Amino acid sequence: MFDSTLAQGVPPEIIVDRSPVGTTSDLTFSADGTLMASIASGLVKIWDADTLRTIRELPALCDSVTFTADSQNIVCESDNAEGAVAAVWSARTGSLVNRYTVKGQRGPGGNWILVPTGKLLLFSTGQSLRQIDLASGRTIREFPKLGRAAGSWECIAVSNDGGFAAAPDQETKGTAVWNLDTGARVGIVPGTCQVGGSMALSARGDWLALGASGRTRLYDVRSGTADQNLPGARKLRFDPAGAKLAIIFGDDLAVVDVRTGGKIGGTNFSREQSGRQTPWDGKDRSTPVGTISAAAFNSDGRIVAGFSPRRRGDISPLKVYDPHLNSVATLSAGRIASVHAITLDPAERLLAVAAGETIALWNLARGRVEHFLDGADQFQDLAFSPHGDTLTGVTTSYLTADTILRWTTANGERLEFSQQSGKLDLPPHRPHVQAVAHHPSAQIVATAGRSWREAAPHRIFLWNAATGHVSKMLDGHDSDIVALAFSPDGKYLVSGTGSNDADEGGSVGLWSLAASKRIAEMDFLSPPLAFTGQTTLVSGNGHGGLVLWDVRVRRIQGQLTGTAHPILKVAAAPEGRWIASGDAGGGLALWSAPFQGEPRRVQGHAGEITGLTFNRDGTQLWSAGTDGSVRLWRVEEDTLRLRASLYFFEDEVSVVTTPTGLFDTDRLEDIEKRIHYVLPTDPSRVISREEFVQRFYTPRLLRDARAAK
Repeated sequence: MFDSTLAQGVPPEIIVDRSPVGTTSDLTFSADGTLMASIASGLVKIWDADTLRTIRELPALCDSVTFTADSQNIVCESDNAEGAVAAVWSARTGSLVNRYTVKGQRGPGGNWILVPTGKLLLFSTGQSLRQIDLASGRTIREFPKLGRAAGSWECIAVSNDGGFAAAPDQETKGTAVWNLDTGARVGIVPGTCQVGGSMALSARGDWLALGASGRTRLYDVRSGTADQNLPGARKLRFDPAGAKLAIIFGDDLAVVDVRTGGKIGGTNFSREQSGRQTPWDGKDRSTPVGTISAAAFNSDGRIVAGFSPRRRGDISPLKVYDPHLNSVATLSAGRIASVHAITLDPAERLLAVAAGETIALWNLARGRVEHFLDGADQFQDLAFSPHGDTLTGVTTSYLTADTILRWTTANGERLEFSQQSGKLDLPPHRPHVQAVAHHPSAQIVATAGRSWREAAPHRIFLWNAATGHVSKMLDGHDSDIVALAFSPDGKYLVSGTGSNDADEGGSVGLWSLAASKRIAEMDFLSPPLAFTGQTTLVSGNGHGGLVLWDVRVRRIQGQLTGTAHPILKVAAAPEGRWIASGDAGGGLALWSAPFQGEPRRVQGHAGEITGLTFNRDGTQLWSAGTDGSVRLWRVEEDTLRLRASLYFFEDEVSVVTTPTGLFDTDRLEDIEKRIHYVLPTDPSRVISREEFVQRFYTPRLLRDARAAK
């Protein structure tokens, strides 16, 4: 059963038990072999290396990641216009330990490289390689006269142990290897890296591998001799001991013995998936799983590979290859469903999530979907009634009986909105519906959108919630209406057009419900919209920031700092203590009363933020994104802390993950098709996680299997 603390304000620590969304750009293991970190779409996940369960996600956007030498912390590096930003997180608790900013001139060919110990950064300008202490930002030493290829990050290599680095050498036209502790050059090999190829350096700087499309050359660094009879490579990875080399080209993987050059094992993930195993001829191919985008050896000699999906929205599968057993196991696969809207019922019992043409009505206490509610088209907006007894959703269709949908939350029964009222007919130019809001009295439902005819008015429809008939239509906007909100005192309705983007702009209309007319239009305001307090509106300012505007006296009360991306969603805690925003880059910002100064910022999602809602006391924030996830955050004085995640797949499959296990909807058979483990000898057969771990991943059993073989 689901841990009921999720709904009681003390939710458990997050565990996300599925593969990354988007391209996996980095994989690395801790020095003690107990943890693995992955980056997909910039977001970091920390995994238990033995059980392959994700321990937590970090709310940070990263380009590269590594563990510190003691395996206690994880360092996340990202570039900006000024230099590099490195955040140090506790691998065990997920808390932020420290943050460093190291300034450096980006310029043409400038690249930051994170050294595996987590203490050093290398900055390559294309002419020199600077070794920088992360904590102080001080340059320790500089290796000059690099070859032209050093401007490409593929042509700088750092050993697994973080003690050595290799880069093209301008004087010798070869590749030099340096000891990062002493600054001494320990060797030089005659070969050099090619842009678009790959380079890898083994632990202790003993071996250097240079790969290109035609062949891979493996050099003994001290002697400079090379074995040139290896296949071409786009990526190269040494194991921690420097005894094995993984050669990767497209979806092909080969593992060779470093000293002999002999092949230990290999697979093509495309043929493996279809059940066919044929010799690898070194040619790149199109593949159902995409190309290998990241790979790393674990402490037992197996390789975990991540992929670049072929289609947008596909989950990047993680596959584990054991060269000794010649087996491949798939952790998960599937296709996400973009989440377009969320809303929390007033009693905090139900969370409604619109993913595609389906709404999942989650019972938070039970940890399962109570009802799947279907529409004729993609849902755009959701709203619970003030008493929580009905849910209204609007789709992107033209205004018909299948456009504005209402259900009872008790049993999921659909209630009809009539196309006609007793006296007022809907116009023939029926609009697309994009926004919905419930009046605090529960007697009125407002909907709005855009007209499909250029000359037709953009109208707001006020529906009688009891009869399902249109009672009034409000005219006045000359562009698409994308947001609606009633004031908590029930006297006003605000409507927003356009977006909070300087390139598009927008406006906000203020309507008196008593007079049934627009009493003000503010061109300096734009969506998104939310009320904090009885009459204070939180709105966009058309330039990526937010404005506090009193609708009663029609006066600006304050302005909030903008973000790097346009703000798409805003939410205000009921007591007026917090305001949260979500932007097009997946970022979340949190302001505390009196709403002055800079907000707390975290990376919330790998895609646009599509929904935000606080609980009643403002201690929790729910967010949704186009990455297919809904996330629960605990609101604290200094930040937002991630507590749990819900994931949504196509075909109405939903997963929620917490430390006590993987929880699913009542469609268990669908879940097992999406989160699956493939039997290496029969790729068409799906096995359970328990069987997979017992047979192919538990280190003790793996060693026994090798010994028996």
